[in-house]
Amino acid sequence: MWHVSGKLIFVQLRFDVIDRMHPQVMRGFAMLKSRGAEIGGILLGKSEPGLPRKVSIEDFDAVRSEYQTGPSYNLSENDLVAFEAAIAHRNSGAKSTGLSPVGFYRSHTRDELYMDDADLALAHRYFPSPCNVFLLIKPLPTRTSVAGFFFWEEGKIHHESSYLQFPFDSRGLGERATPPAPQCQPEPERPLPPYTAPSSHLPVWQWLLVPVLLAVAGVAGIFVHRDVGTSKASFGQTSAKTELPLNLSVAIKENQLDVTWEPNAPAILQAERGVLSISGSGNNRDLELSRAQLRTGRVLDSRLSGDVALQLQVFAKQRDPVSESVRIVSSDPAHPLPEAVRSLPVPSPPLAATAVAPMEKKPKKTARRSAPRVSAHPAPTKRTAKSAHKPPVQMPVVPPQEESEVEPQRPAPRK
Repeated sequence: MWHVSGKLIFVQLRFDVIDRMHPQVMRGFAMLKSRGAEIGGILLGKSEPGLPRKVSIEDFDAVRSEYQTGPSYNLSENDLVAFEAAIAHRNSGAKSTGLSPVGFYRSHTRDELYMDDADLALAHRYFPSPCNVFLLIKPLPTRTSVAGFFFWEEGKIHHESSYLQFPFDSRGLGERATPPAPQCQPEPERPLPPYTAPSSHLPVWQWLLVPVLLAVAGVAGIFVHRDVGTSKASFGQTSAKTELPLNLSVAIKENQLDVTWEPNAPAILQAERGVLSISGSGNNRDLELSRAQLRTGRVLDSRLSGDVALQLQVFAKQRDPVSESVRIVSSDPAHPLPEAVRSLPVPSPPLAATAVAPMEKKPKKTARRSAPRVSAHPAPTKRTAKSAHKPPVQMPVVPPQEESEVEPQRPAPRK
């Protein structure tokens, strides 16, 4: 029951409507990576005029959108034709079902929670009655989604925000009313039959069957024990996989959170995107993970406090999101890293470090003036162009010696 103090309207929402509508809202939210697509439709129920007004919502009809203007639920001309057809169909069958259109609903993937101009146009055109209400649901990736009702007040709608938001989850709205268990009438006591002592005299052939029956029972017990052990082992593996769909774990390494999960898990392989929520000591943040980052199976993040809670939630098409949480508590003080190196995805498996030998630096060539060599057989003074272009002869390397001034010997004059 939704009611705001001082407002003359009561809205009753069935739990099964929430249970059937919320998966469709989350499925549309997971369709797009940026902000998710919005969905909507018609609310079906009963309304009682007068003051205070009472509206009961017992069912709904989803109406699809072509999304011609983006992910928002803005109906095109073709969408309006389908919307009007759904309203007409429900009005024609109101006598048989007892339910008629009492308003519309849609999911809201934008900031805050408000009705836009397209919502007001739908309300004025199709639901102008004071007994009509409008439901907006805001899906949240890491916590329970919220919702709020909007209604007519003296010919206007307070569309900037809802007067009262509530968790859109039947488990968080209180205990459901369950019918009392039927009282079982005790059966009258019946008198026991008279006791008759068994006879101790048995035929010989019955005594011979006793060892045979004991042997058969022993062999059957061995096979039954083996089958039970095998079934227990398989059940343990199945339950472990069911309880840990992502196999999320975290460790502290050099004042960093080393967050890992199973990259080959079915939920990871089918996921389109994910959100890793990290909270501790008042510091909360959500890390958007792409499909490629989910396949790495690992994320490094700075540790801001000793008590850290993490939740990984993955979203796939045509299925509900899968989430898993883990918490780590450490008494060591935390030293946050710079913002530039926080939350860096690490490839899995990590590359093995290989030792690389340092490159030998070549000595720089410096111009050095050396003393002229003294030759015992001096070359002729005339040089030809052919000899000037001959390649140099490779000589053994001689360690440098101290420079000394040597006067070159001139050849003797020819006679």
